[in-house]
Amino acid sequence: MNKMRHIVTDQESPIFLTAEFEKRIYSWNINTYELLSKFDSILDFGGQRLAIGKDGTQCIAASYGGCGVSMYDVLTGSEIWRRKDINKVQFVTFDFLNKNKKIYVGAERKPLLILNADDGSDDSKLSSTTKIYFDSWSSKRFLLKGKNTVSSDGFNITSPTFAFLDVQGIGKGVVLSAVCNDLIYYDYNEKKIKWKVSPQKNEYFLKVSYV
Repeated sequence: MNKMRHIVTDQESPIFLTAEFEKRIYSWNINTYELLSKFDSILDFGGQRLAIGKDGTQCIAASYGGCGVSMYDVLTGSEIWRRKDINKVQFVTFDFLNKNKKIYVGAERKPLLILNADDGSDDSKLSSTTKIYFDSWSSKRFLLKGKNTVSSDGFNITSPTFAFLDVQGIGKGVVLSAVCNDLIYYDYNEKKIKWKVSPQKNEYFLKVSYV
């Protein structure tokens, strides 16, 4: 087994995925540490090109080149469908608030594409949106507009620097990290930024997680 460069977790099942620099994906049971399957895919390194569904039985892998976006059966590794026409993919995720019936695909310099999870067919698009985040505690969706504006129901936050790096809803508010800027917490009820944490010089908060 080579070094792992990707890891994605499921919100309801004990299954999680790891992947090598590209192509090979491994599925595991977090309770037993058992390796459930391993299979090759179209996965490229870079961006957020691997996602697992809520029940852990299916996953999405994508590539930046000409391979497109594919759905796989996690336990068998078999390809369920592929969209070869979608190129330069930077981001994929399931719609965790809609029982995984939809998939969001962010391709370079294109609106966020929404696909039907059953067959990969086009559903709709979100214009001017490059990425989407979900908060399962508050059932909110956060839309990244361009690179430096995050919007949701009732608020818009714009980073004074180049781009947001990560967005994490925590039920009563949202935590955001940005390039060359503070980690901030925005409170929904008070409708204001409650606190900030500054990074060390030449450092960023790349990823934010909440348990």
